[in-house]
Amino acid sequence: MPFTLWGRTRIRTTLATVAASVIGLVPAVMVGSPAHATPTGNIDDLTISNATNWGGGRLSFTLTYTGSTSGIFSFSTGLTAASGDADATGGADLTASNDYISVSAREISFPAVAAGGSYKATLTVTTRKDADATEALALTATDAGGLTKSGTGTILATDSNNLITLSGATTVDETATGGVQKTVTITAKQTFPQTRDVIVPVKTAAVTGSTDFKTDMATPEGEANRDYTALPADAVITIPANSTTGTTTVTLWDDNADETDVQNFSVNEDTARITLAGGVTSAALGGNVISGQDKVKIGIRDDDKLPEVSIANAEPAVEGTYLSFPLTLTNPSEKGVGVEVAVAGEAIAGTTAAKVLSSSDTKEDILWTAGAPTTIPSYAPSSNLMVLTTTYDDGPDFEGPRRRPGHDQPSEQPDRIARQGLRERDHHRRRIGQDGLLRHRHRPRRQYGSHLGRGQHRSGREEDLRQVRHELAG
Repeated sequence: MPFTLWGRTRIRTTLATVAASVIGLVPAVMVGSPAHATPTGNIDDLTISNATNWGGGRLSFTLTYTGSTSGIFSFSTGLTAASGDADATGGADLTASNDYISVSAREISFPAVAAGGSYKATLTVTTRKDADATEALALTATDAGGLTKSGTGTILATDSNNLITLSGATTVDETATGGVQKTVTITAKQTFPQTRDVIVPVKTAAVTGSTDFKTDMATPEGEANRDYTALPADAVITIPANSTTGTTTVTLWDDNADETDVQNFSVNEDTARITLAGGVTSAALGGNVISGQDKVKIGIRDDDKLPEVSIANAEPAVEGTYLSFPLTLTNPSEKGVGVEVAVAGEAIAGTTAAKVLSSSDTKEDILWTAGAPTTIPSYAPSSNLMVLTTTYDDGPDFEGPRRRPGHDQPSEQPDRIARQGLRERDHHRRRIGQDGLLRHRHRPRRQYGSHLGRGQHRSGREEDLRQVRHELAG
């Protein structure tokens, strides 16, 4: 059966916060309307519960309707003479000296209810935490005949002597046990038991100056490389009524990445989620967290070894292109891994050793700067070392393994393609600077036509390579 909320345009957003349920009926539907409806219900069919909470929390009033016909009632908050507590001050917001956000002429529509049934809705009032004594307000409903019925809301004062501390392990190993991830327990302890639950809003956070940890909510690597799972945005530690302690847990994640020996994060009191009056600093509902003991710093001790690197053979490459040597780590690292590689020609059975750039030879097959490092990126399991070859032709078809996989005879294809490419495409020069980076320079195409003799052809190539040598030396 439908359930309609009517009200002025300016309060439609507030109306949407009213929750409703039906006992023995189809769930209700709440609708905000710009129209201002006239109350039609009988006040005898409506009851309003009392509500109590700590200052800073929400007062939740339960509205129960049993009428056999639908009814509309108008609700407002105000002063109460029935309570022995001081009157709370309402307003449009929680600034200045207001104790709660007022409800003013809010119309709520209730559906007809079958005999023996009832319809329930909840209306909440937001309060502010301050240093005042316990205060009270009245939530009053008005029916079509102007008759009223009220419920009392009590805003409990926080005992200034009820002090709360947060504590937990300072350093813990990340190692999982039997495939079960380790958890860290954070404890909130108060001085005195209270008659109601005490609530401490908390959050996980970075330690000041520390950026060496990751969470599953803050990194594109996701679960694979997180160090712990952040608490949800609405996380709290609840100290049950008549108890002095309450706890929450943070789950760690045992990855296989080599990381800083100890990584730190913290669990803090979250003061941003509760509206505080001037001079009040603790957001705990029912107590005050002691400054300096409102956070717990937790260190995660890494259990992974330094990675070891291995290099594999490169696949055959056409002259003038790159040889790609796979570099693989035994396990990833949170920081990039620098690898220094020495490149030298090697004569394997049936092949000729490739010539590497040197100060006394201009007939190079490979351009490489000694000591030039390559880096395997952060958290990457592998990378490739790229070595540039030249188009210098000193006779052999193959320098390196003589037989390619799947071929019984030496192939002339790479050498032929290289010669053809040098004739038919623009020639790109790559200059390697002292920092080991490749510098690309574009030069006009040179034609080494077939009308030149072999000696002239090779002479042109050698002159070309000597120019590269000169640029590298510079």
